[in-house]
Amino acid sequence: MLARWVAAGIISADQAARIRAVEATAGPVAEAGPVARGASLVTEAMGYLGGVLILVASATMTGRYWGNLPAGGRIAVAGAAAALLLTAGGAVPRSLGGVGVRLRGVLWLASSAAVAGLLALVGSEGFVWRDESIAFLASSGTALYSVVLWSAHRHLLQHVAVFGSLLTTAGTAAGLLPDPGSLPGLAVWGVGAMWAVLAWGGIVRPRQPGMIVGGIAAVLGVAGLVQGGWGAVLALLTVGAVVVAAVAFRDMGLLALGAIGALVVLPAMMARYFPGAVSAAAVLLVAGVGLVVAAILTARRRRGTAEGALVPDLSAGTARPALLVCAGIAVVTAATILAAGLA
Repeated sequence: MLARWVAAGIISADQAARIRAVEATAGPVAEAGPVARGASLVTEAMGYLGGVLILVASATMTGRYWGNLPAGGRIAVAGAAAALLLTAGGAVPRSLGGVGVRLRGVLWLASSAAVAGLLALVGSEGFVWRDESIAFLASSGTALYSVVLWSAHRHLLQHVAVFGSLLTTAGTAAGLLPDPGSLPGLAVWGVGAMWAVLAWGGIVRPRQPGMIVGGIAAVLGVAGLVQGGWGAVLALLTVGAVVVAAVAFRDMGLLALGAIGALVVLPAMMARYFPGAVSAAAVLLVAGVGLVVAAILTARRRRGTAEGALVPDLSAGTARPALLVCAGIAVVTAATILAAGLA
């Protein structure tokens, strides 16, 4: 490995010699014994069980006495559940290492869900709003709450909590327009595309999961737009962009997402625009061949990297181009939604 790194110019020969000297005299890495690992697993399992019991107890109590509780009491129960889960997650000792990180992430994810329920109760019981307004209040408030938790605990579960609540906020905001139609899907596409770009630029971390969840949202957002002219074009561009990014970034996860997106989008488009035509089968055949070629190219690029070939790494972008692309997506998406929704 050291020889390959020196040949690739990653480290110097002198650095390689010093690393080899240090590793030759280093002792074996201490590993946790079976007792310590068992104690950690028990601690983690009990923490998960406790969080589930808090939610189940809250649901049972509210379900049994829900009709007899005033609006303030219902809101107080949901708020108490959110506060308990937040406090429990904050009380997890950092000395637990990875176990503590996972446990805090799970408890704070459950706390975000409880906050969403709390805000939904505030909207329905306190303000007596309709469904779309309640969903917007709950999702937007949960997004702000989850952002605070994510800034304090950079875990994948808090990443997902922020992203999921932002998606719901965008979709419900578009649904509040006088004639939303398929605009919520476009809003979801916009948030997913921007999230993926921000993850590529290193602004949203971790990069690879951020690009994956953003791509999933973008593909799901355009899946319902293939019935319209501009929606079909956007769906094709989205799936094509995912496949191209997978090849450029040597990412098999993105390639799998592109294949799933093609499986969802292309048959629906063929059934609408070319019903019963042989050309539809030909288009699907070409798409299938293209995906196979993309898979081969991605695998070859990954193998070339593993063997030490100097293949440029395009998967790690920088913040400035990511912000520029993100701003463009935001402006085009917002303008299209407002123009179509208010027309």
